[in-house]
Amino acid sequence: MANQLAQAIKDKMAAEGLNVSQAVEKSGINPVSFANTLRGKSKPNSRGVGAWSKWLGVEEGKILEWTGKAPEPPVVSADGTVAAPAGKRRGRPPGSGKGKGGRKRVVRDDAMPAGQMAMALRVLSDGLAVKVAQAPAETRAIIAKLLA
Repeated sequence: MANQLAQAIKDKMAAEGLNVSQAVEKSGINPVSFANTLRGKSKPNSRGVGAWSKWLGVEEGKILEWTGKAPEPPVVSADGTVAAPAGKRRGRPPGSGKGKGGRKRVVRDDAMPAGQMAMALRVLSDGLAVKVAQAPAETRAIIAKLLA
């Protein structure tokens, strides 16, 4: 089902003559999420469905259908009442939190500058760059010689 979404993305990119970087910029979707969805490795979350819907020009229900996240229709009994959805309750039970105060934010001195972060995101959104980075050292050495 996620392959239908990936195919719709590829079709949109081909129709507009866009590469991945251009498509990411036009869509406004996180580059890593865009690349993973394009490869069929992930599905958009509830916040991302709206962005995909808007960029692809389809209804949100269609995106949910393609990703297998479409809600099941409610069960209506003969007397017209709607049954509660079956299954487990989601989330942490009340009172089982981590105590008062929650998580502490850590401020790091070695945070990456914005320019470097943008460059890193562009590289991560490029499937070939990721494959080269994951290749064995000797393969990367051969690629470096070819590019030199």
